[in-house]
Amino acid sequence: MSLELPARRPLPPEVRERMRRTVVRRGGARTPVAAAAAVVLLAAGVAIVAQSMQDHDGVSVGGPPTATSTSAAAAFRVGPPTAADLERCGVDRAEATVEVKGRRIVLGDSPCELTGTTRSVRKPDAPTPRLADGITLLWVSPTGVAIGTAPRDVVEVTASRGRVTLADDVWVTDPDIDTIGLTFIRQDGGHTAVDLDRNFHRGWSTTAESFARPGLSDERKVVERCVDRAVLDGAPWVGDLDRWTLATKGARVTIVRTADGTLLGCSDYPGAFPYGRVTPQDERPFRHLGAEKGTTPLRVGGMTREDVAALSYTDPSGNTRQAVVRDGVFEVDVDDSAGTPTVRATDKSGAVIYEGPAY
Repeated sequence: MSLELPARRPLPPEVRERMRRTVVRRGGARTPVAAAAAVVLLAAGVAIVAQSMQDHDGVSVGGPPTATSTSAAAAFRVGPPTAADLERCGVDRAEATVEVKGRRIVLGDSPCELTGTTRSVRKPDAPTPRLADGITLLWVSPTGVAIGTAPRDVVEVTASRGRVTLADDVWVTDPDIDTIGLTFIRQDGGHTAVDLDRNFHRGWSTTAESFARPGLSDERKVVERCVDRAVLDGAPWVGDLDRWTLATKGARVTIVRTADGTLLGCSDYPGAFPYGRVTPQDERPFRHLGAEKGTTPLRVGGMTREDVAALSYTDPSGNTRQAVVRDGVFEVDVDDSAGTPTVRATDKSGAVIYEGPAY
């Protein structure tokens, strides 16, 4: 899939001069955190398109979404910081807010990332490392949005995965969790390649729970913690937050639902998937959400559609284990060392809803 990014446009002279004074410094000198505000350049006409796991693309430049809109599928949206942005970040002023896939990156003297349920700020003693000559990393947010600067003779930046864009001296990447290779191409045809380990650099931040919508009940907070996982993944089907209600809150699994029977599950299992979704149209009426570490056979947990009353797992040797199913949550011991188990799902009457591979 290919995508044409908008042409780069020059910054207003006063913004360019501020960037030259505070952002581009030689010799590895520490860059003031306020330099991150240079990404206000996006408001001058550069839109960045982010790719979600669902390959749902879009470009939007404008103000913040409504209070109940997740805007998860949109790309970068740029505008002035709202009063709520400033209050949640604990600052009096900021240059701009960049929104991408459920994140609000508030750019000021202390960069801050807001999600629907968390606030992350840059640690005061965090460095601004020089990745190569003239190439500086300003910040990597906890969810993997990287912002940095490049020499003025760099005309293009390419990425080994995801997308990156360049306007004047500032480059911005898609949110991601993995190491990314960046190649900075100069006017003379030369290039500089760097590797950026976003997992390592995300240690520069401190994160605390902070809800975008104030005054939530404890039950509502449970719902929004779960939905926020899908929002940050850019899932385009999330829609209005208020359409999700609590279905089940178990010891390890939370399930929320919509009126049409769509279920979203979140798990506290070690190494769990971020979330799982089951719709009335899915062939498999269940979803694995995680597993206990170090158990033999493997203890797996997940969620079922609301019409499932029983689940059984049969391994290739013919051994069958019955899952414990309660209120849409299940646990089962699975031995898949000899191959993929077969799952049989039945309803309350004993009718078979599904019989086939577990995954």
